[in-house]
Amino acid sequence: MTVHSIEMHRGHYPLEAFENGSDMTEALNAAAAAATSDAKAALAGVMTSDVAQAALIQNMGREALQVMMIGRPLAGSWATPVPAHIAAMPTEQQAFMAWKMSGTAPHVAMEIAEIKDAPTALRTEFAAWIEEAYRPSVVGGLALTGGAEGLEAIAVFSDASRRTAIAIYLNCSQPTAPVVAGCLVQSYEWMEARIMLDTPDLTGLRDLIRGSGSQNAGLSNGEEQRVVYGASEVVFSASKETVFRVV
Repeated sequence: MTVHSIEMHRGHYPLEAFENGSDMTEALNAAAAAATSDAKAALAGVMTSDVAQAALIQNMGREALQVMMIGRPLAGSWATPVPAHIAAMPTEQQAFMAWKMSGTAPHVAMEIAEIKDAPTALRTEFAAWIEEAYRPSVVGGLALTGGAEGLEAIAVFSDASRRTAIAIYLNCSQPTAPVVAGCLVQSYEWMEARIMLDTPDLTGLRDLIRGSGSQNAGLSNGEEQRVVYGASEVVFSASKETVFRVV
């Protein structure tokens, strides 16, 4: 298997999102959307096979995601390394404090305790820093490639506190077949026990997702799916570049 690195393309942060003291959350959401666009562009270089499928995991949650298990593909092969870590989306105040601690914030920022009290000019400067600090890190990209046999594989992630686990499923049975994407969200303990009893290619998890054998699973043939477990939610629609939005 040829391993390709995914490198994020640099771009310009939408500074207009900070005008008139608008909500910083909107700007952080815009950064994540820009990161997804960057990741799609970076994945384009590996999407060259007749059968190829990619997933973009957009972490809008407050905890980082880390890889828990990379399933051996049932068909095809991983075209890119599965990301080991996907950073969490910070709160507005967390991002502001990180900026002040980074050594790059101006002196006037040190005199302001909360970002909501910052003047427009400072918020604009803060926006430029957010692009550098968070745009490349809140989206992880992975891709599969195959031949006439198609492709099928699962990768499992957990949150940093090991409370929740997310299984990501990709499938395209043959070059002319539509792509399928699925997801299962469960507790970390449940997923860990399931993985220990499963095969290296995680066929047990695959069957749960495909057969709707779990109330916390969803399968998409193109329509939007929402999988909810506790406070975690994953939204996605199957496509050649499926975006799994974790909130």
